[in-house]
Amino acid sequence: MLNSITPIFVSYTDNFVLIPLDLFAVAIILPCSVLLLASNRFSPDTILLGALGLLLISGILTPTQALAGFASPGMATIAVLYVTVAGLRETGAIAWLGRFLLGHRPL
Repeated sequence: MLNSITPIFVSYTDNFVLIPLDLFAVAIILPCSVLLLASNRFSPDTILLGALGLLLISGILTPTQALAGFASPGMATIAVLYVTVAGLRETGAIAWLGRFLLGHRPL
């Protein structure tokens, strides 16, 4: 509902521009999310899903709009790569490959 016309600033002069409430909410949620991501206090998935949840609960995004990005083939490819790397790390294949390519030198 990005086209709502609920203003956050109301003025009877021409000095202020009417800002939709949805735009104001996004302007607060987005920088807060970036600051939380930069602080490394919480995991990125928690922060981003929380921001997505806030946008859904507030009615700024519809569920269809919120989940549209997950249908992208690029997103599926990245997810598969994360699963593959996690498997290689857990089995020790990455450490073996690193020792094989770089050699093992004692300190």
